[in-house]
Amino acid sequence: MFSKLMDLLVDNIILNKKPAKTAPNINYNNPLIYADRPRKTHTEYAKHITKKHSTIIPLPRLLHDFTQKSTHTTLIIALLLATSFSFIFFRHQFFILAFILIGAISRMTQKYVPLLIGIDFCLFFAILVSMTYGPTIGMLTGIISSTIGSFLRQIERAEYYFTPIYGFIPIWIIMSVSILPQISILLTGMICVATYIIARFIMISITFNICIANQLTYITTTLIFNYWLFSTVAPTLMTLMA
Repeated sequence: MFSKLMDLLVDNIILNKKPAKTAPNINYNNPLIYADRPRKTHTEYAKHITKKHSTIIPLPRLLHDFTQKSTHTTLIIALLLATSFSFIFFRHQFFILAFILIGAISRMTQKYVPLLIGIDFCLFFAILVSMTYGPTIGMLTGIISSTIGSFLRQIERAEYYFTPIYGFIPIWIIMSVSILPQISILLTGMICVATYIIARFIMISITFNICIANQLTYITTTLIFNYWLFSTVAPTLMTLMA
């Protein structure tokens, strides 16, 4: 009753408004006159405010479309932005973030190959960072990149996310106690690769029903690919990372 009296007072006495035959033209920008903003238009008012303020700081259309389509794309964009930012201010962090991003994307190659292969950069970058910045940071680099890579491949079985950890833990142990000979990057790297393969194979044999063909292709490709990386790419990268 009081609300109707207030509407009558504002419309007829203060504003001298006559009853409209058609629907009133709602003035959303007038916060003082309640009669111009009916109770049933909250949704319309919210859309109006959103449209009004979105023109002030518009989100790039292409970036918005990407982030709406896929969580995977959003994750990659976030890693790219973090990597670019770290390149400006933090050199070591730049290499770590770049290795995580490249390693995660490289794991997606397995999605298009019927047999299990070891052609990805996660293990290589983990060992390289371990030799340059320390075993703990190196193993975290490998584990994070492998986990993100599994997520990008849309792996549904949770146990497969933990498979790389089986091989990374022994590498972290032997590098933490400094029992590896510091003769050359190639020798140290290949010892770590062999340790990773053996530890991973043992743990998978215990927990899963393994496929011999898959394991043979994985071991062969992992050894050949990482030997090529440590003999050609690793010395240049370690010089840049130092």
